[in-house]
Amino acid sequence: MGDDLAVTFQDTYSVTETLSQPSSAPGDIPLMRLPSGPGGGAPQVFGNERAVKFNILPTGTTFGAGMTTASNDPVTHNTFSAEQRLYGPLQVTTTVTDFGQMTSSKSVTAGFKLHW
Repeated sequence: MGDDLAVTFQDTYSVTETLSQPSSAPGDIPLMRLPSGPGGGAPQVFGNERAVKFNILPTGTTFGAGMTTASNDPVTHNTFSAEQRLYGPLQVTTTVTDFGQMTSSKSVTAGFKLHW
């Protein structure tokens, strides 16, 4: 959107499956873990995250808003975030999830973002 603003739309789907501990007899070497069966473990969890991010290019600031759902959680979680590029690949991100709710979650993270 011009020379100063970029907009990104993200739609992410995920499947999480808990793996069972391999059973082995004394002296056996376990080679791999097996997926949990229908009666023997946690079911698969399907997730979806949708977000829109506005990047103000000259300042290195990105504002985002999104929502996350999961098949094992009846609540849709809303998220607001702000990311600031400090120097080179160093960045700081602040996120508030479930704002205005009793269970709201806030986080501040720092990290590197490299593109190759």
